[in-house]
Amino acid sequence: MSVVLRNTIVDWDKVRGPIFMCLGPGPGAQDWELDCYRLLEAHYGNDFLLHITRKYADDHPLMAYRTPTVETIDGRSLEQETDAKRYYIAQAGWSNRLPRGCIICWLPLEDPKHPCLEEEGPYAHEARDLIGEIRGRMIELSKERRGHVRFVIGADENFPGLASIRRNFERAERIPRITIYSTLEKTVEAAVAMTTPIRVAASA
Repeated sequence: MSVVLRNTIVDWDKVRGPIFMCLGPGPGAQDWELDCYRLLEAHYGNDFLLHITRKYADDHPLMAYRTPTVETIDGRSLEQETDAKRYYIAQAGWSNRLPRGCIICWLPLEDPKHPCLEEEGPYAHEARDLIGEIRGRMIELSKERRGHVRFVIGADENFPGLASIRRNFERAERIPRITIYSTLEKTVEAAVAMTTPIRVAASA
């Protein structure tokens, strides 16, 4: 079992291997998280944990890989989906839990056949906000010299606002240079490299 969904809390005693967090658009996007899972599975088998915020039907292939969960963590539950995203971002991105994990951000184009519904807000708006929060955390940790954020990002070259995202990272002080990868495969490859003792940089 290696998938934890939405605002459920994983039973950490049952987790083997690194934790990865899928950060990116859900509503309006094709099921890139399934592709991400398969790429990680090729590296780790079942010895990893992947947090996914997309809501799946009971017959979705990933539902068979759900990991055991608990009701609360440190005396609190993750009732709101945003709380869960921030919790797993922290676990994957800068927790000292071993083995180390990584945040995997992928920004695909909106699916023209199944676009984001009006009540769901602008496409990928929450992902953009969380990227900004992660950038702020990168700056904070760098200033305090308390390590770094394990974070990789990739995007379709035509993703709206990509130039602004790239510029914001380039202008941020005290953080390492961020490569925005051109495919999900390269993005996952970079995440895998970040969780291993010897880092092998993926080409953009």
